[in-house]
Amino acid sequence: MVVAVQPPFPHPSGVRPPAIPPELVPRHVAIVMDGNGRWANQRGLPRTEGHRAGEAALMDVLAGCIEIGVEHISAYAFSTEN
Repeated sequence: MVVAVQPPFPHPSGVRPPAIPPELVPRHVAIVMDGNGRWANQRGLPRTEGHRAGEAALMDVLAGCIEIGVEHISAYAFSTEN
């Protein structure tokens, strides 16, 4: 699936990714999300809260990838195996 991407909004904290020379920016980044349910359980929260926190973290990473020019991003999440 190909999705058109628009530049991300600035992060609320104002933090920006480091300047990376174009030749060092990876073309493809793969992300395997793991531990969101455990994170929530350790804090006495429902697993769904862990999934919400994981989604927010993923959005931050995606925005950073887009900002530095990563062309392809794969994310593996919400699986019975993970």
